[in-house]
Amino acid sequence: MVQAKVEHVYSTEYDTFEEVAADLPSSIQVYNERRPHSSLGYANPIEFEDNHARLTVNQWT
Repeated sequence: MVQAKVEHVYSTEYDTFEEVAADLPSSIQVYNERRPHSSLGYANPIEFEDNHARLTVNQWT
């Protein structure tokens, strides 16, 4: 989660804590769902899960 802070939260100017609280869920969603992760072979988590599920199904068919 540190990377999400560095990439988005720290680079955005907020005037109030309420603005941070309102923006944070979308930042987390982008980080967790759409941003490529090096530990996943530079796929985003959704792509990784889809590929894993497809490989698992193909293995048993």
